[in-house]
Amino acid sequence: MTIDPFSGTPRYLQLAAILRGRIESGDLAPGDRLPSQVTLVQEYGVARMTAGKALQTLVDEGLAVMVPGMGTYVRPS
Repeated sequence: MTIDPFSGTPRYLQLAAILRGRIESGDLAPGDRLPSQVTLVQEYGVARMTAGKALQTLVDEGLAVMVPGMGTYVRPS
């Protein structure tokens, strides 16, 4: 999946949807580490702030948990 720069949907929501889809499909299982902000920037061509906001969106939705200094992980069920 890619980010559509011409979509009316903000890029961070598009990225969060991509990651959410990977979680829901089982590609990212409970306890798995989500890609880092730097990795998301490189893979999807978004700004670091956009990547961080996408990860925070998943945390806010209860799908992920941030561990300071360690990364963001899929929340165990």
